[in-house]
Amino acid sequence: MKRGDSLPSFVVTEPMEVIIANPVAKVKDDTELNIWLVFGLVLIILSAVLLFFNLRNKSQQSETELTPKEQFLKKLTEIKNSSGSEMKNFQTQLFHALSKYLVTEYSINVSQIDKDLLVNELSKAGMSLKNGEKIVGWLQQAEIDKFAPITQSPGAVVRLESEIRTFFEKI
Repeated sequence: MKRGDSLPSFVVTEPMEVIIANPVAKVKDDTELNIWLVFGLVLIILSAVLLFFNLRNKSQQSETELTPKEQFLKKLTEIKNSSGSEMKNFQTQLFHALSKYLVTEYSINVSQIDKDLLVNELSKAGMSLKNGEKIVGWLQQAEIDKFAPITQSPGAVVRLESEIRTFFEKI
């Protein structure tokens, strides 16, 4: 091959101008925005549900952390508020609350023990004889009053609740 076969040359083009009359409109993709909105709503709802269960668990834990005496005093207030001035209703609920207190504090089931022996069981469990007699007296009176017709004086429920509250706050 000879070197003379090729000829040096230049290609020249004329300058061009390109004019676009109307640019092509971009189609806005709403799915990306919708995905973020759905994600945000799910996140907010999930946070609200977690907060609800967290607060509910804390309230249940604080109730279980109360001592049996504190639980009884709290229940005594609820009993007084719910029964109003009806002694029969108060005595019925008081019997159940005292029974529950003795089961949780001293592991003594009131329904299975004679009331006379209950004082001895309470003294064996560490309660003084005087305090045991007082609690058993309230239990017996509550058991009698919940079945008997009662004529009560005004404020009798408040006085009895106050007497029981001060007794339990002292022991």
